[in-house]
Amino acid sequence: MRIFMETIVFAIVLLSLDVPWIMTVMKSSYETLFKKLKLKLRDNIPGAAMAYLVLASAYPLLLYDIKDKETRLKKAAMLGFLIYGTYAFTLYAILPVYSLKLALTETVWGAFLLTTTTWLVDLINKTAFSSVV
Repeated sequence: MRIFMETIVFAIVLLSLDVPWIMTVMKSSYETLFKKLKLKLRDNIPGAAMAYLVLASAYPLLLYDIKDKETRLKKAAMLGFLIYGTYAFTLYAILPVYSLKLALTETVWGAFLLTTTTWLVDLINKTAFSSVV
């Protein structure tokens, strides 16, 4: 039960950090990109939900069992770098107007996002679940 609750916390923290980043920092970049591609940016809530479900599944599958905090944060950074980097550099490879700067921004954000999310989850879990065995 604890792993489930911690994963829910991870998903909530992840969304709480990533959605504002997308809506404030990245939105104009993506609107410009889509305009150059002559495409309309759309909100696809089911698609976004699936993406975050897949991303949140990284916590119980790859991070939960790492007990050493420093190791867990390093793994989270590497995981964010790899996930967001794969996404960003795939777009850089296939879209003629997707810039290297945007790919690098996405990649660095992914490392920061998963590290910060994991750090906050550890902090929340330490407080919220300290009495739970």
